[in-house]
Amino acid sequence: MRDDEPAVWLLNLDAERELAAGRPLTPNARLAARMEAVREAARRALFRPGDALLGEREAGGRVGRAWCRTATARRRLEAAGARVEDWPAPETVRRVNDRAFAAALGAGPPGARFVHPAEVGDAEAEVVRVLASAPPVGVGAWRVKRAFGVAGRGQRVLAPGAPTEAERAWLAAGLRRGGLQLEPELAIRLELVVHGWVAGPGRWKLGVPREQAVRGGAWQATVDLGEARLPERWARRLRAGCEEVAEALAAAGYRGPFGLDAYVWEDGGEGELVALSEINARYTMGWRV
Repeated sequence: MRDDEPAVWLLNLDAERELAAGRPLTPNARLAARMEAVREAARRALFRPGDALLGEREAGGRVGRAWCRTATARRRLEAAGARVEDWPAPETVRRVNDRAFAAALGAGPPGARFVHPAEVGDAEAEVVRVLASAPPVGVGAWRVKRAFGVAGRGQRVLAPGAPTEAERAWLAAGLRRGGLQLEPELAIRLELVVHGWVAGPGRWKLGVPREQAVRGGAWQATVDLGEARLPERWARRLRAGCEEVAEALAAAGYRGPFGLDAYVWEDGGEGELVALSEINARYTMGWRV
């Protein structure tokens, strides 16, 4: 597949729902409308001259690309006659997008941990125990994230202490769906992203760190760092973290695009870098390598 070859695209922007459920889901009217509003921005970010959405023109013989390389996306592209090359197995795509995969590589700030029901005897009791304590850093609250989510969905910020009945029900549902990432809630100074492409072990390429504008967990823009240039020690840590993630993705069998989210948080001084916050094993807004 040549980088400059015209492609036919499937923008499955709700891929995380399929990954979470382990099966394709039909978006409801509200989600479909939200996806439609974002689709044009994704098109501007990703399409090259000659590219088209699936259904806009004949797909036969063209290379097929998708926002996320899910099983459903592959079936739809192949059914239209597009060429789908070097896609990872569906279970691999699900595994590397699960927050447990990033957690195993040290994702999150000090005090972060992933609670997996298959690895903890009484996972709900363990989550409640952690949430009852004061976070070691940050603004004095916990951010809880489900195993799969996008644009801030599937997350809650909880005050330390015993969860309410409604909160416990939400936590229990998250554990049933694969586990929960528990992190101290922080004041974020600078959101960062590095985009990359994995072709195999030792065969990957990385873009440069760029700044993300995020509001309410949802992407707004991606821009060059400019005057927000990172200190050299942070740039080295971030690069090393990106290389570790690229190798881990390759070792897991993943092939294709990814984005690594990082950030600088307010620590009362010059700030502190979290070199790995999230791994999105797919294209992302503002994608550039």
